[in-house]
Amino acid sequence: PPPPPPPRGAPPPPVEDATPEKLAALAKDVLALVDAAEDGTVLAAKLPSAFSRAHKYLLDHKVLGYERLKDLLKDLPGVEYVAGARATVSRASGATSAVAAAAENAD
Repeated sequence: PPPPPPPRGAPPPPVEDATPEKLAALAKDVLALVDAAEDGTVLAAKLPSAFSRAHKYLLDHKVLGYERLKDLLKDLPGVEYVAGARATVSRASGATSAVAAAAENAD
């Protein structure tokens, strides 16, 4: 299970630099969830809990200096965030899934 949230009134975690390398690594983990989804999309509201279950670490946008999760998702390479009442996360058009990339490399 993910670590428990900090107690109320605890200082926020230190902010890390959202380097291109960190964003790319995070995008890879987010896209793994997207690729595993039956329809290739994940509801943005369910992403943090699904992410921590799958990857055993928290998807914490505030640690990376983002006020909102959607702002982080918009900066992840290859990830598309679609706003709305049921906001979704999917693979950006033109971004190749790991399965498709492996098939291309097999030729």
